[in-house]
Amino acid sequence: MLLNNCEINLTEPVARFLKSYVVFIDDHTGKEDKFFELVESSKSLSLDEDKRLLEHYEVCKNQVGGETRIQEMLKLIEYLENKIG
Repeated sequence: MLLNNCEINLTEPVARFLKSYVVFIDDHTGKEDKFFELVESSKSLSLDEDKRLLEHYEVCKNQVGGETRIQEMLKLIEYLENKIG
């Protein structure tokens, strides 16, 4: 890309952002895993609460596009990873 007659490499900032985002997501999901393992092992939710939580998760998942949207996002991420190298 040219900006004011200077060539700009946009892939490097995008690659840095994606790597930082991966670290953030990995850390976040690791904390979620520990939290849910603790909840399961301590049996702090009743069966009814667990059922309602799962139902709420499904509603939220569908609001963000459901499985089809998630698969599209994963394909886009894979494309970007291959493009950036």
